[in-house]
Parts: sequence; C-alpha cells; structure tokens
Amino acid sequence: MRGGLLIDESGRLWPEESRELMRRLDYRGSSRAFILHAIDLGCIHLKPNESGIRVALSAGAFGRRALAAALYALAARAPRQILLAALASGAWSYRIFASIADFGAHAEDLAAGRPGATQRFLAIEKPEPALAAWPTFRKALPVVRLWRKNRGELSEDLAPTLMSAGLFDRSLLARGAGAQLVWEHFGAGFTGVYQPCESLLQVGRDVHEFCDAAYGAWTAESYARTFAGSRLRLDTCDATFQTPRASYIRARYDRILMPWTYRSQKSVVLAISIRRAMASIA
Repeated sequence: MRGGLLIDESGRLWPEESRELMRRLDYRGSSRAFILHAIDLGCIHLKPNESGIRVALSAGAFGRRALAAALYALAARAPRQILLAALASGAWSYRIFASIADFGAHAEDLAAGRPGATQRFLAIEKPEPALAAWPTFRKALPVVRLWRKNRGELSEDLAPTLMSAGLFDRSLLARGAGAQLVWEHFGAGFTGVYQPCESLLQVGRDVHEFCDAAYGAWTAESYARTFAGSRLRLDTCDATFQTPRASYIRARYDRILMPWTYRSQKSVVLAISIRRAMASIA
C-alpha cells in the first residue's frame, strides 16, 4: 500500500482520492479536505508512514463492517506499529499500538460506544491471523489444528483436546435438528449466567430458548451463518442481556465458531467463548 485507503461503512476499500467515492458521498471540495469529510461520515483512513500505518477515524461514527475491513487490511500488511488518530468531540487524540490485537481491542470500544446506539449485541469479525496474534484466540489453537487436520470431520479427539486446552467448560455444541438448532453440549463455565446444574439442563433445548430471548435469537443466527458458510469464524463480542435471575449483565468475550460434520453430513457448530470482561448492570 503506497498511498492511503479509505474504508467505507460497507467495508469496501477505496483509494483516498477516489472520485467515485467523492461522488457517492456528495463531496465537491479539495482532495485533502475530503479525507476529513469521509472520516466524519464513518469512513476509516489508512495511510502508511515510516514506522507502520496511521489509522484515522471518528469515534462514534464508524461501524463494525468498516472496522472488520480495516483489521483485514492491517493483517495483510503486518505493520510494525499502528498510530491511531481518533477524533472525538472535535479534538484529536493519538495512541501507538505494537500489535493489531491491541489496536483492535481499543477500536472495538470506540465502535461499541457509538453515541445513541441501541445495539445490545455486537460481533466484530477478526481476520484469521488473529488466531496467532490475539492472546485469547491462541488458547484455542489446538482445537483449530484438530479441526483442520480432520477437515472438519467430528471425531472422539474433540472433547480431550478441549479439556487439554482448558476450554471444555467454555465450549458449546449446537446440533442441527431440521429447522432448529439444539444444544448438544453446554459447558459448565458460564457461571455469570447459569449455574453448573442449570447449564446441564440446557442440553437438548433449542438455542433460541436462552434466558434472554433476543440474545438467544442473535446467537442462533450466528450459528446458522456458520453452518451455511462452512468456515472458521473469529469474533469479538460485546453483549448486554438478561440472566435467569432477572438481572442484566454486559459480557465482552472472544468467540470462535467452527462447523463440524459427522459422516460427511453437516452436524454441529462448536462455539468456544473466552471471557474478557463481565459486569452487572443495575
């Protein structure tokens, strides 16, 4: 990348002086001022410099598709460092990040905290290099290696591999049952939501039948997409939902979704959820 790039709200990459993008954004001024105009409208600007890449964005303006595309673009270019220039309340602030993972974690906060946002559930997809670069995702590398080795074919090695990685209690297995998804395994490690005995009772129930119906529907949709896409998916999630005890919690976690087949038929989706933070909301 010699020149700069602008990433629009749909995640499409444009040269920073793209006349077509100017027309789409109804802009008629100078090329230099256009970049600021585009950033104000939710675009993310990437520009190489001597030490890495400068990323400019407006806090509260950009969305998750633009951020996901920016992370993909950064992963493809592997910069030594990332300089983040963030515009908020009319002022610029600057931070330097040594890794894409650290930059992404900070940028997620800016995306999730958009003013006036009513979105309770946010999932930002990460590029595949995050498996090695993201500390939480690295924990699941043995499971991903097994998935790749078996070409997604379910085997008896799955449970021991999850246990060895310390992820058995943070794993979920959803099985396709006609038009439904039902829990085949529900780990006992989700104690902020369910007690271990309550987790056991989820087995055999529809994924939609979560204690918070909206969160259950959002989860089921994510799993259904994984079924349809037949590929590994890495997400960083931010969700606020109601627990069985009627209280609300905000959970931030990294999630790996992978489809497994059984006897060459689509069978289950494995979800590994690695908690980053959880807080009760009054």
